[in-house]
Amino acid sequence: MSTQITGMAVEPRLPLGGNTHAVTSASGSSFVTFPAQPCCQLTIGNHAGTDVEVQQDGVGDAFPVFSGTYFTFYGITDASRLGVRRIDVGNTQVSVAARWEA
Repeated sequence: MSTQITGMAVEPRLPLGGNTHAVTSASGSSFVTFPAQPCCQLTIGNHAGTDVEVQQDGVGDAFPVFSGTYFTFYGITDASRLGVRRIDVGNTQVSVAARWEA
């Protein structure tokens, strides 16, 4: 299915996709990676009821994904490159849903 926008066809170009999730750490302070899944983007939909943050490759600054929002991380090679934890580092575990596409 394509949509015409000012004379240009817009079509999805990613032939594979699926759903996944990660459960935050019981300790609260650790990042938990998403399951290994080759992909070029991962969209995290945060309906966990708390703000979470996402770190790439286990180092550096984390990016917030606020409760009730979603964010797509582009330019990755595998979902497991992204780790998630609660921003408040609370120890109540929550499940964070995501959609991978390759």
